[in-house]
Amino acid sequence: MALPFIAGVALGSLVVVAFNNKKELKERAESCLSKAKEFAKKSFETTKEFTKETKDSVQEKLSCKKDEVEVAK
Repeated sequence: MALPFIAGVALGSLVVVAFNNKKELKERAESCLSKAKEFAKKSFETTKEFTKETKDSVQEKLSCKKDEVEVAK
């Protein structure tokens, strides 16, 4: 029976603490978001390079196979 009351008090105290430290929380959130943005850009570029290398490799193998087929004819 007292559990909802205790949960309400805990939640209320968290809100008060967050309100009192909103500048610090905002700075940390912005820092985390900028790091996440940098990571996403790096991941995108790495994936883009990998797919280009893979595509080039597949095309090279296909051209070798075409040459082998033409020689066999």
